[in-house]
Amino acid sequence: MTMSARISGLVLAAALVGACAEDEQDEQTTSDESAAVSDLANDLEMAGPGMMGPEGGPEMGPGAFLECDPDPEVELGTVCGRTVPVSAHLEWTDCESEMGTSSGTADIATASEDCAAGIEHQISFAVTHSLPFGGDGTASVTGDLSVALSRADHQATVDGAVSVALPFGEAGTAITGLVRVPPTECRYPIAGTVERTLPDGTSHILAFGPACGQATADGEPVDLATWRPPGPGPGF
Repeated sequence: MTMSARISGLVLAAALVGACAEDEQDEQTTSDESAAVSDLANDLEMAGPGMMGPEGGPEMGPGAFLECDPDPEVELGTVCGRTVPVSAHLEWTDCESEMGTSSGTADIATASEDCAAGIEHQISFAVTHSLPFGGDGTASVTGDLSVALSRADHQATVDGAVSVALPFGEAGTAITGLVRVPPTECRYPIAGTVERTLPDGTSHILAFGPACGQATADGEPVDLATWRPPGPGPGF
């Protein structure tokens, strides 16, 4: 399932808000909200983060669960001349998908201190997800991410941390300066690092760039097309 498919539920929910409006003002508000949330979805799609879940399972980041709240709380505002959801709160229980069952919350805030540099989405989430490899176990995933978007450079820069609690231990991932460009230019990050700490306490660092598709894992060159992160937790 693509990121666009996963976010379609949120976009649809925004479009349905005020569907029973009886005047043009209500219809315009609904249209503005739908367009703003659609833009947010596109921003998050460009930013990724494309995180793999436990044991190489489904994505565990917030983008994977945006379709799960049929009625998100969205507050619109203007940032750098754009109408955007300055805050959005999602909350869901027992959301069924092909990736399993999840419950959780996600909060997104959008602002900018320097419009010339772009806008920034702050994302916090806490999710409990059934494990993809069977059994009665669950994974608890929490994270705080910053996604800075420079439309002039057509780049998204991701920073933050994600923690995964599993029946057999805990894993953590620190994301630093992870730079993404449109997938038509490169499907992989072109700069930045992802440091993973595994349940056994060992750490591994994946560093991207300088060219598209180039990366090193613990200092050794790797082929991103076939490389898989060691242990549970987000990949990139």
